[in-house]
Amino acid sequence: MRTHRAPNVLAPVAAFLFVALEFFILLDRKQYALFRFHLNGLAVNILATPGGWESMHIGSIDLMTVMGGVIVALLLEALAFRFLLHRYARITDEIHVARRWAMLVVPILVLSIAERATYAWADLRNVREVTRVARVIPLYQPLTVKRLAHRLFGIDVNREDDLALSKSGGLLFYPRATLRFHTPERTPNILWLTLDSWRYDALSKENTPHIYDFAARAQVFDHHLSGGNATRYGIFSLFYGIHGCYWPPVLAERRGPVLVSRLKDLGYAMKIESSTSLTWPEFRRTAFVEIPAAIEDNMPGPATKDRDRQLVEHFEKFLDHNSPDNPFFAWLFFDSSHHPYD
Repeated sequence: MRTHRAPNVLAPVAAFLFVALEFFILLDRKQYALFRFHLNGLAVNILATPGGWESMHIGSIDLMTVMGGVIVALLLEALAFRFLLHRYARITDEIHVARRWAMLVVPILVLSIAERATYAWADLRNVREVTRVARVIPLYQPLTVKRLAHRLFGIDVNREDDLALSKSGGLLFYPRATLRFHTPERTPNILWLTLDSWRYDALSKENTPHIYDFAARAQVFDHHLSGGNATRYGIFSLFYGIHGCYWPPVLAERRGPVLVSRLKDLGYAMKIESSTSLTWPEFRRTAFVEIPAAIEDNMPGPATKDRDRQLVEHFEKFLDHNSPDNPFFAWLFFDSSHHPYD
């Protein structure tokens, strides 16, 4: 009895699981095509919240079409499963059964190992054609070996110097259209001083008297809003002028900001000084991917406050060597304002 009842029990269960997986992939594909992100907590919240279905304006005909497709898929999956189960249930030779399983499992295992190794190699070598497609696969967890390669073999994992930049192809359309520029009458020096995690209300006479006095003689933008509540998103929106949610595709494409490209075209000398490593967050592979030689983020000071002082000293040396006739863009990133407030 068990032999005959097993297909009757397993067939609908297997059919349901396979159809659920296919339905998930179909929905995820549709959502990614529209919004460029996979099914996540936001989508679940819409479905689980009262009024969520109504907000999507799904018509009754569309709903009936989907339900009909699901029912047909369930029937086909159940019939296919019963057919395969009855066919292979006749095989009683254990060696033959083991060989069949080996023919199924071994190729899957080999392909899985090859896929993981390929991505790890591509990430180590900055092969964008491989790393960027990982974003289109739902629930994909990439394997990276950068730290291991650096620790065991001394491989330089910051390979932006060897990265072949391309502004076409891929999944990112930034900028949306070709930009046209006017030749500026003058090219002033541009200096950005950034204090990591510094609260806007800390700009006061009591907390920062020197900055406060400077602000009294300068223009203060009280209504500037960050592109996200984290360092990477705030700096990202500052350089790119777009929302922080675009960070993942920009990182995958290794696409630099239009601002940096334009300043390079205008002949600006570039200098990026940071008292903390710019490999995390990955500003070396985003905002400054086009100017790796301009980056200096390995200050030797023992504490953050010491590295902040060294940062200023290094920038002063840059000013001494830069010609007054050559405009410069410099970004100085101070980290001692970040917790634990060194």
